[in-house]
This record gives sequence, C-alpha cells and structure tokens, in this order.
Amino acid sequence: MDQYRSRLAETLRSVVMEWPERLETKGWESHFVRGTMADMAASAVLAGTGNSGDAVRIVTDIALTLWDGTISQLDETSFWRYPYSDSGSSILSPMAVVALVKCFVLEWSTDLDYQMYHDLPLELYLG
Repeated sequence: MDQYRSRLAETLRSVVMEWPERLETKGWESHFVRGTMADMAASAVLAGTGNSGDAVRIVTDIALTLWDGTISQLDETSFWRYPYSDSGSSILSPMAVVALVKCFVLEWSTDLDYQMYHDLPLELYLG
C-alpha cells in the first residue's frame, strides 16, 4: 500500500476534479465537491491511518465514481495477483484504485484492529 499511497491520493484528486458532477448526482454537496473534497480524500490516504467514517465514505465514493465495471466485480480484484505494470502515469487504473481503497478501509477501521488480528479466524474476536 505504501508504495502506491501518493499515486492513489493523486488519482482520487483527479477523479474529483474531472467528474465533480458524478459525485454531485450521488448526493454530495456541490460546494464541498468543488471545494475541499479532493484534498480531504488525498490527505486521508496519505495519512495512512485514522478514525473518520466520513473520510472513508469520501474515499470510497470517489473510487466508485472511477469504477467502470459492475458492482459484483468489486468483490474480486486482480491487482495483487500480478506484477503491476507502471505505465509511467501518476494516475492508477480503476482496478488498482479499488484494490488500494480496500486496504485504505482496513487501515481506517475503528471497529476491529485488522492489522493486529488478521491471522485469527473471525469468530475468535467477534464471538
């Protein structure tokens, strides 16, 4: 994740700048989208950890704005399976963004410390 953090932040920022109307149709306030949304998303990604559900919602909605596949295709990402080819662009592919945003959500999770318990079966720490 750290290897791609700055590129993810830049990609999210560019999505907001390129398609603000898509975010507005999802219910985001126009003033917010065209003002601070891009910077908030980029700052949250660059921070690495946090506890704001609002920041997670902002980042995931921006990622979904870029996504061009079906909702069911979000369940499985191929980004981690194969060596990622760097096209030289600072903008990541939609699949790369989805994979990295999944990591971001885990980093920002306040309900469970996934980074500490990721090797344990779910029922051990929820049951």
